[in-house]
Amino acid sequence: MLNDIIQTTNGLGHTAIHMIIELVGHLRVMVFLILKSHILIIGLKIFQMESQNLNQREENI
Repeated sequence: MLNDIIQTTNGLGHTAIHMIIELVGHLRVMVFLILKSHILIIGLKIFQMESQNLNQREENI
C-alpha cells in the first residue's frame, strides 16, 4: 500500500517535471516567435523611415 503511494507520487513528480520542461520549451518557442515578428516589424519601420528620408532629400534637391 505505502509502496504504491510512493510509486504514484514519484510518477506524478516525473510527470510534473516533464510538463514543466515542455512548458518551458513552448514558452521559449513563443518568445522566439514574438521577438522574431517584432524584429521584422522594427526592421520594416526603419526601412520606411529611411525611404521617407530619401524621398525628402530628393524633393529638396
